[in-house]
Amino acid sequence: MPVYTISTQAYAKAVLHSAKYHDSTVHGILLSDPASSSATAIRVIDAVPVAHLWTDLSPMFEVALQQIQLYAKERKLQIGGYYVAYESINEKSLSPSGQVFANTILKLNPAAIALVIDGSRLSPGHLSTPAIIPFVAKPKEANSWAAIPVNTEQQRQQDADSNQYVQLENMDVLTKTSNLLRIHDQLLLDDFDSHLESPTADWLQNLVISERINVA
Repeated sequence: MPVYTISTQAYAKAVLHSAKYHDSTVHGILLSDPASSSATAIRVIDAVPVAHLWTDLSPMFEVALQQIQLYAKERKLQIGGYYVAYESINEKSLSPSGQVFANTILKLNPAAIALVIDGSRLSPGHLSTPAIIPFVAKPKEANSWAAIPVNTEQQRQQDADSNQYVQLENMDVLTKTSNLLRIHDQLLLDDFDSHLESPTADWLQNLVISERINVA
């Protein structure tokens, strides 16, 4: 059972996507690095924002996914998972439609993870707590997903590598993301829907956001 490590880039982009379209359900794809991953440790290093205008699997998702696969291949990465933030901040599990999206990604990577962004943790008083609820596929139950814990450095035990959990690459992830939200950098982020409205929108890389994350 692998341990999943979420990078600052992946966490911040997913949270910023959720914050920008906080009145909508948003979807995105996670990218992992096969060079730094194994059967027991998977590193999720980036997130690609996809949608905020539609909530069901559609031809548009397939088009976006194909482009993301090409983008990942060029950078020697792979599809590593799926993330979703629901319009209702009370929704903290994978909805039936969310499971359909996640199952689509699972066909590309059997070790894929699904992250639900907990909108209730994006308020100023909760930004020091990870705003993700991770899910992994149940190995013996088709199309079924189970939540796994998020471990912080304070919670981690010496023998934790024997368990399946998600961890942030370091605790600076939360501080940097909080700083970006405080100055409203989510307004600079583009997703595939933005690209459809404006073809020059940098939805795959979001280079401006990536650079700001690195210096936050």
